[in-house]
Amino acid sequence: LRTVWVGINRVQERFNIWDEPHRIAFNIVSSNVPGLHSMVEDYEIEEAPGGAKLAITVGVAAAGPFRLLPGLIRAIVARPTSGVLGISSALA
Repeated sequence: LRTVWVGINRVQERFNIWDEPHRIAFNIVSSNVPGLHSMVEDYEIEEAPGGAKLAITVGVAAAGPFRLLPGLIRAIVARPTSGVLGISSALA
């Protein structure tokens, strides 16, 4: 269990998988982020031709009126890894 601060936003995460050095997965158990009901993240390093690939899978459930804006939520979640070479992301 860890608490992460991103600016004024706080999330508390519980790690579900810790398979060092290949995979970690966690879910948010509490947060002060408006519109965030729940979120899970899975990071996995996979063997690939010429090196390795980092696969990121994120699932988000919005709360309140944010549920009506799935495209906005998808864009916000995808932004941190957008354009990063070697990272593939799948939004659930």
